[in-house]
Amino acid sequence: MKCPQTYQQKAMPLTLFSLLFLGVFAITGTNVIFANSQDDTITDKDITIATESRFIVDKSVPVNAIDVSTKNGIVTLTGKVNTILAKDRATRITENIRGVRAIVNRMKVVPLVQKDDPAIVLDVEAALAKDPATDSYEVTVASHNGTVTLHGVVDSWQEKQLSAQVAKSVKGVKEISNQLKIRPAAIRRDSEIKAEIMRMLQADVFLDDQLIGVMIRNGHVTLTGVVGSLAEKNSAFTDAWVSGVISVNTEPLKVEWWAKDRMRREPGDVIRSNEGIKQAIELALSYDPRINQNSIEVDVKNGIVTLRGILRNAQSKSAAQMDAENTVGVFLVKNLIKVRPPEQLSDSELESQVRQALANNALVDRYDINVTGRHGQIFLDGYMDSVFEISQAVKTAEKVSGVVEVINQLIYTPHHQHKSDEALWQELRQAFWWDPHLYDQDIRVSIEDGHVTLTGTVPTVHASKKAIQISKDTGAKKVTSRLRIQHAPDFFPA
Repeated sequence: MKCPQTYQQKAMPLTLFSLLFLGVFAITGTNVIFANSQDDTITDKDITIATESRFIVDKSVPVNAIDVSTKNGIVTLTGKVNTILAKDRATRITENIRGVRAIVNRMKVVPLVQKDDPAIVLDVEAALAKDPATDSYEVTVASHNGTVTLHGVVDSWQEKQLSAQVAKSVKGVKEISNQLKIRPAAIRRDSEIKAEIMRMLQADVFLDDQLIGVMIRNGHVTLTGVVGSLAEKNSAFTDAWVSGVISVNTEPLKVEWWAKDRMRREPGDVIRSNEGIKQAIELALSYDPRINQNSIEVDVKNGIVTLRGILRNAQSKSAAQMDAENTVGVFLVKNLIKVRPPEQLSDSELESQVRQALANNALVDRYDINVTGRHGQIFLDGYMDSVFEISQAVKTAEKVSGVVEVINQLIYTPHHQHKSDEALWQELRQAFWWDPHLYDQDIRVSIEDGHVTLTGTVPTVHASKKAIQISKDTGAKKVTSRLRIQHAPDFFPA
């Protein structure tokens, strides 16, 4: 049997990439799989097409209702969506397109369910009260024509953002005006704040910090330098909000997609000491309002992180794992945290509350999701249109008090299973090339009957996970990764 054949761009013209051998498609080297890769130019038209292509793949945004235009790398989104979460999702997709310098999101939210302002206020107040992280916040809610304003005092910028995120999930909400004030923390020296920001930037797996500068004066932070994508810029902005910070200005921090080539972390930057990784995770946990850091014990050995302790809800456990996984130097997380709710409801009561929570979520309420409770565990079954919406359903169930674990058995909608191997191959080759973290990596892709197999070498675990996630998002029935991690401990499997 003839093996799938692969090509190198310099040896073969691009048209030969679409040859079919025995039903199997193969591509080699994501840095050679888009027409413009020959001269590495990215035009505004290219960015617009790439953005619209990702919208087509991600069914959580209504591509037919969204218009995309680009000028000098600035993408403007117009049109209508049904929820703020869908509007935000469109922004997240766009900021992960290589070459995008800024986004102007002018999309209007037109909810499918129209509510009057008093009803919206009651529902947002209920959502904040039921969320295990925001239930104790001092938040006052007002609404005018569907625009919700949050007033009150919280302890951190992270709590302020989380409060807005909870409100966004409520049906009928069109916009959020977040007027929450941050309770002043203990006064910290600028040098102390700067050192902590630098630690946050260095530990963030989503960005390369080598070309980022930090200036601070009387608690006002300015980030300077260059990053490789808008997503990295936004990650840097979030990282800079440590205790004692009054404001963060990222205007001088420029986005240039070519900067990634000058910001590669050396193996020593990726593989860190056990104590250094532990300190970075503990710092991340301390700023996550969903977690009581004092309840978690962190142990690190050769890049393997073990989390132990007792938390009150499933959301906190998942958040702790995510914080650990998003730390540079982490290759595997063993989450041994136990969830012990303050009161244990019966399975039928849990089922009822989870169903109600899903019905109240503006993004996932349209789906027929089967909910089954078993000794505090919640099993979710059904079909959904996007991986993002599945993750939102899981997160919604995790927030319900009394849930100790969510078993995700939701299935990505079957209409993607009818996508031909050739169509999937074409979409994947573009998706990898446009991703700011993967476009120049040695990733080989073969596809047979919707089953995507990834081989080659990537520098970090994060890059490997990103390639797998993009393959799933694009519509693969199954993804098998045999990617080798370049900068990993000797024991880590190839």
